[in-house]
Amino acid sequence: MVKYAPRCLLILALVVMLGSCSIKVTYSFLDNLMNWQIGRYVTLKGEQKDLASATFKDFHRWHRETQLTLYADYLESIKLTLLEGDVSADYLHEESNKLQLLIDKSVEQLLPGLTDIASSLTDAQIDEVRKNLKKERDEYKRDYVDDEDEKIQKRRIRDVTRYMGQFFGRFSESQKKRMLDWETNLHPYEELMLAQQEEWETGFVDAMQYRDNKPELQNRLHKLMFYRTDDWDTELQAQLDINQQATFIMLADLFNSQTPKQKKKMRNKFDQYIRDFRSLAGQKETF
Repeated sequence: MVKYAPRCLLILALVVMLGSCSIKVTYSFLDNLMNWQIGRYVTLKGEQKDLASATFKDFHRWHRETQLTLYADYLESIKLTLLEGDVSADYLHEESNKLQLLIDKSVEQLLPGLTDIASSLTDAQIDEVRKNLKKERDEYKRDYVDDEDEKIQKRRIRDVTRYMGQFFGRFSESQKKRMLDWETNLHPYEELMLAQQEEWETGFVDAMQYRDNKPELQNRLHKLMFYRTDDWDTELQAQLDINQQATFIMLADLFNSQTPKQKKKMRNKFDQYIRDFRSLAGQKETF
């Protein structure tokens, strides 16, 4: 995925929400999280701020009323398999596709509002977006292309353990070794990814030429927001496919090697999410 594509508004919000000690508290600020995220790329002013706030508040309401029960149902459907079944890489791949569909539904819901915001941007604001996109590319290049291999390896392992640790708690030595083996055998793709990120930016700048034609602007933003790896450079796509399969195999190995203590932690975490999502879905609007 292109790191800074507009769908990161949703992904960031979901990651922060799931990583929170209290989903109920964090979810109450979902629209604020999205305002903060868009503010990382462009400084909105006056009516633009009001438009963004209204867009994200409406999305927040829709999401609470229609999506949270689906999230709870989804977690219910996978909980037992991840805890007690023989998890396979193919199973995880299939489930990741289902999760992508849930995210896609939210992206579709956001698209008209984001189109309105994009159509209001000035040339100076578009330059600001480009400057911030370049800043992210430079950071990515520094951390995952130019740095020492050992430091890059540590960052990848840190990212995996930080997320999976929420569910597993402490990893065993054999689990740590499995993650290290996974990272060591990943195919290099970062330089190709940089070129793909630049291509995404070019598509964004081209789309912004249609700010006076909302139907065409929305059509072009749709293509950018649903920017699948199948549409990427052939060599990059091949490398990512290999790495994705290796990642699913590694994750399956982690799930299948859970200790009783890890299973208890994961069950409690899933049950907490399920309860909170159902509770939030039933709440009257308070934001």
